[in-house]
Order: sequence, then structure tokens, then C-alpha cells
Amino acid sequence: MASSPVSSGLAASRGAGVPALVLAALCVLVGPVLARLLPVGLGATAFPIQSLLGVLAFIALVRVLAAARPEAPTGPDAVAADDRSALTALRRAAGLRYGLLRYALLDLVIILGATALVLPLAGDLIERSDELTRREQFELTVPLTLVASLLQAFVAVVPQRMALRRDPRVMLAVLHSVRVARWEFGALFGLTLLQLLPLMSVSALDAYGGPLVAQVALLALAVPLQVVACAMLNEAYLRGPALELPPELELPRPDSDL
Repeated sequence: MASSPVSSGLAASRGAGVPALVLAALCVLVGPVLARLLPVGLGATAFPIQSLLGVLAFIALVRVLAAARPEAPTGPDAVAADDRSALTALRRAAGLRYGLLRYALLDLVIILGATALVLPLAGDLIERSDELTRREQFELTVPLTLVASLLQAFVAVVPQRMALRRDPRVMLAVLHSVRVARWEFGALFGLTLLQLLPLMSVSALDAYGGPLVAQVALLALAVPLQVVACAMLNEAYLRGPALELPPELELPRPDSDL
């Protein structure tokens, strides 16, 4: 009898072990650490590198967790036993090349779209302040995050198709993700928010003068939450509706040692 999505996702999270935690830490901590260490001007300049590193680590995390599932995926989504190694998964994720850049650009488009929707509603706040305080910045961040998560839910399993099919075609992955979202939108929206909740809490503590130790604890909590959320997204993708393509559009299965 097939296991439930929750039990399978939790089992994969536990079974993936340290490699998954390392990759999740790269996803979650690169941004906050660079923001703390770099001057403001350099932080903005480093954003493209930070974004690409996060995308690379997340796609590798998808493969590590898929390989750790109690029932390993088969067919075009199959993974190899050595995908449980973080370095092997990173190497195979890097093989997507320009697909990684296109996916990072997709994330940026979603952020810009959410900003375009939220900023008109915050016009009074922006106009009456030459320089926003940390609290005002946080007040803007909350609706921006909610709107971005709403949009992100439609493309939440784009990394899953890219990682498991090793297919750099982002638009095909978007079509597949939208199909899955129509089937399970509430779960994808909730998992998208779950990944952001600890970072939002850190922003709230920073805005309202919370203790540094609590911020560090929340950042540490964000790492295993990222692992669990990614494992559950894997389940949504693998159990959701497939995107059927004509044979001429299907990519040949790459050799497992690449």
C-alpha cells in the first residue's frame, strides 16, 4: 500500500540527513549572512550571485530528497543512489546551466510583479517618509511576501521538474507547475509560506528590537523547515498530474554519471 504524501515527505526529510541540511542552509542562510556582512551597496550588487546560489542549492536539494524517499521515483523522474550526496546533486543541478539563470529570472519577475501590486497601496507610507524605518520596511514586507507567495504557489514545483527531469526548459516546467497548482493550490501556497515564515519572523524581531539570540534561533529553525517543505513539494509534484508532451519534445534521459 502506498504511503501518504506527509509520511513519505517526512521519511525523505529524515533519510536525507546531513547533505539535505547542508543544501538547505545554503538556500536559507546565504541571503541573510551576506546582508549582515556586506555594505548596503555591495549587498545589492551581490544579489544575482546570491539568487543563483540559492537556485542551484534548492534544485540539488530536490534531488537529494527524491533519492531519500521510501519509494524512489521511477521513469523520467528517476534519481540515482549517488544523488544522496550533496556534491553529486550539486554537480547534476549545475548541468542545467542557463536553465538556472532563467529560473532565477522567473523568481525576480514574481518579486517585481508582487511589488507592482503592493506599492500602490502603500503610497501614503512612502510619500510621508524620506527614509523608511525598519518597522515601516517590515510593514511593507508583510503584504509583499503574501502576494509574492500567492504568485509563487503557481510555480512552486518548477524546480522539481527541472531537477528530476534534468530539463532546463523553464516554461515547460511552469506549465507543469500550474497544472499541479490547479490540483493542489492550497498545499503549494502553504508550503511556500512555510519556507518564508522563519525569515519573516527574523525581520519582525529585527524591526521591533527583538534579541539577537532569538533571530539566530529562527534562522537555525529555517534550515530543517526548508528540508521538510522541499520534501513535501516533491510529493506534490510526483503525485500530481503529469504534463504529457509529444515524443519530439521529450528530452533523452541523461547518463547517470553526468
